Order: sequence, then C-alpha cells, then structure tokens
Amino acid sequence: MASIYFKGRIDFETLSMSEISAITAAVATLETMAKKHGFEFVSGPSRKGSPRPDMAGPRSTTRPKAQRRLLLALVSRGHPMTVREIAETTGLKEGTINPHLSALYSSGIIHRIRQRLPNAPEGLGRKSTTTYSLTEDGITIAEEIRKSGETLID
Repeated sequence: MASIYFKGRIDFETLSMSEISAITAAVATLETMAKKHGFEFVSGPSRKGSPRPDMAGPRSTTRPKAQRRLLLALVSRGHPMTVREIAETTGLKEGTINPHLSALYSSGIIHRIRQRLPNAPEGLGRKSTTTYSLTEDGITIAEEIRKSGETLID
C-alpha cells in the first residue's frame, strides 16, 4: 500500500491566482476522495483574521510585504488615498489591496473614511467614496519600515 505524507503551510501571498485556484481544487479533490475511499485527509481552516506566527504584534514591521507597501504608500503621500490611488502608487491590484486594508483597519493602523459623493444619483450606483489614512501607530510603523530601507519599488 502506497502512502504519501505532507505537512506544511502554504504562503498564498507568494502565489499567483491560478496557482491558488489549482491548490484549492486539489484540496477539494483530496477531501472528496478521502470521504469516498475512507482515508484520512485533514486540511486546516484559513487563519484569516488570526495573527501570523511571524508577526510580533500590531506594531511589528515584519507584516506581509503587501501591507508594508500599503503603509509606505500612505505615509509617502501624506493625505488620505482611495484604493485606486493606492493601487497606482504600489503597483498592486485593487483585489490584492482590499483584504490587506481590512486587516490594517482591524489592527487600528489605518483610518477608513467614507464620504458621500456630491450630487450622487438616487437609485443604484456609487453614492460614496472611501479613503484610507494612517493612524498615529500607522505613521510610526510606516516610518520604521522606511528607516529599515524598504521602498515601494522593492
């Protein structure tokens, strides 16, 4: 009887969307086969919202690279920015930026400001815009990242 053993952690931040999709499909297939053929397969839940083991805390400069880039972008501009402006500044896609902004907001590192658009039409469509800026802790962290020599170009 053949046996394969795998234990590890996959860092999705370094993977492309197609690679993440392939891994997700493979895990789903293994879960289905495990039920059908009665073998053991265990996959852990996403730790979304849980602190990463490599982070010393909310003031840590060892945050994921995308979050460090967002903080550098916000501190370099010095004024609130929209997701589109952050994307243009960092070179990251808006879909990549949103979960990192949520994590930074939840950690109290950034402010989120929603403003109603002037002359917003009634009915469907955008009625507000959201901008992001650094809190005092966020400024401190961004300055620490900047002092470490990291730039938006890294």
